[in-house]
Amino acid sequence: MHNKQRRSIPSSVLTKYKKEFQSVSLSPQTIQRCAPKVTTVTNQTNKLMHSIKEAIEKSGLKDGMTISFHHHLREGDFVFNQVMAVIREMGIKELTLAPSSLTNTMNEMVIECIKDGTVTHITSSGMRGSLGEFISHGGMD
Repeated sequence: MHNKQRRSIPSSVLTKYKKEFQSVSLSPQTIQRCAPKVTTVTNQTNKLMHSIKEAIEKSGLKDGMTISFHHHLREGDFVFNQVMAVIREMGIKELTLAPSSLTNTMNEMVIECIKDGTVTHITSSGMRGSLGEFISHGGMD
């Protein structure tokens, strides 16, 4: 059998998974994964929010949770700084920050978030510049 891209699909895959991917244009579906129900977003629906605050509220972010940022949103576009500013305004505290790396444009915001208790833990493969200095000299102690 071939999929819509005319790629051959082995019969063993079709036996196990029953059918090939068709399109994102199908009607919305709700599926249950491990815990929450997840509703698909299709061409007929819109997942955009009017503000960063609305997106944070709808995400259910609370004190003590973990947040991260996609690696493309680290340096140059200031998405991280905008999101963290709103989180601080909302008074959310004791977050674990878990990006793959922290870059220079983020440093001052991260330091401010550590000082005011917004961020209390960091799990990352890299910190440099002023943030690296701050952490190295006991800034999170």
